[in-house]
Amino acid sequence: MQEIYFIRHGSVDNPDGINYARRPGFPLNGRGIHEAKQSAEFLAGRGIQIIYHSPLERCVQTADIIAASINAPLIESPEINEWDENESIRDVASRMATFWLIIHAGAQEKAAVVSHRDAIRALLIKLSGKSLSEIYNPECFPLEPGGIWLAKPGSDKTELQRVFTPELEAQ
Repeated sequence: MQEIYFIRHGSVDNPDGINYARRPGFPLNGRGIHEAKQSAEFLAGRGIQIIYHSPLERCVQTADIIAASINAPLIESPEINEWDENESIRDVASRMATFWLIIHAGAQEKAAVVSHRDAIRALLIKLSGKSLSEIYNPECFPLEPGGIWLAKPGSDKTELQRVFTPELEAQ
């Protein structure tokens, strides 16, 4: 059975609290590196054959940390990029659904996808058959930095399961 792990990138440096969306920069901070390492530990031994990632620095860093741990090749995929200010949520869901069709039809039985909260949530909402208006409901497919959801495509529907949430570092 095909298994696709959707991972939100780790926490980023954003001292001014701006909406960084697709702006360049915004690398992982120390906490984000810790979250990515925890995600990598969770994914170790699960047989992941390939890692897709958004082109933004925070996803590249998260994917690199995971790839180093599980020894899987990386593929940059612009379809799983952050929500752009010129896009509607339907646009985001549509490009994520296109990516889903490509990855689902691929030869890899187990894959990881490092992307962004809203992009992942838009796809999970679409796969679940819920309304895209649920994107604004924080209880609908919650996804913390470094968190992971597992999608198992079936003949009738796709099983979705929240499988990992990083623990905060002890202060």
